[in-house]
Amino acid sequence: MNNLNKLRTKINELDSQIIELLCKRFELAKIIGEMKFVNGVTGIRDIKREQEILETITCQYAANIHEVYQKLFEISVRIQEEEVAVIKGR
Repeated sequence: MNNLNKLRTKINELDSQIIELLCKRFELAKIIGEMKFVNGVTGIRDIKREQEILETITCQYAANIHEVYQKLFEISVRIQEEEVAVIKGR
């Protein structure tokens, strides 16, 4: 059981890092949404960029990570759309 607890502790540490990085990623997505609006970029979603990111994932869990990233892309787009709506409402 001691080894199990050690492994869980490592996972907890990784989860903390992942959460911190996700918060930073979403904050950047918000800023990008604002920049797209200010610069008149039409369309929030950039399928080409998403595909480029997915192509960099080459580990044995690539399919699983692709699923996670698809959700990240969806959330990032939603954050950008929300930011544009806030700006339009100002």
